Amino acid sequence: MNFDFSDDQKQLRDQARKFLGEKCPPKAVRVVLDGKEPYDKELWKGLAEMGFLGVAIPEEFGGAGAGHLELCVIAEEMGRALAPVPFSSTVYLAAEALQRVSLSTWFRFQRSVEKTPTILTLISQNGIEMTNGTGNAMSSAPIWIGRK
Repeated sequence: MNFDFSDDQKQLRDQARKFLGEKCPPKAVRVVLDGKEPYDKELWKGLAEMGFLGVAIPEEFGGAGAGHLELCVIAEEMGRALAPVPFSSTVYLAAEALQRVSLSTWFRFQRSVEKTPTILTLISQNGIEMTNGTGNAMSSAPIWIGRK
């Protein structure tokens, strides 16, 4: 039995590794750790533009619809680069929660009436920060709830 990644997954890994290698050097990580910003907003925007935030989000919600294994490929590269972004709290937790609570009907209705963004747009735009109150920089997630 072959447990290796597929060629597409390897290509995704290589793209993520190259992007993070260019956009997330150790100095950028240190700036966030030593500074007041809870995460690297430019890196977060870049990850969204590359499509990495929406890998496991279904196409009907604006994502790539690839799956959780591809999400793991991206997550592994984020950890490898020590990317100072709220990937797990936003993509693993918030995006999954939005999908699981059966908001698909609500989102379709809202998009048709008010032009509300898709789930992917919700997680990739800077907005209300959800925090556990510890003040820990990595506890914040750029989730946009409602309309700005």
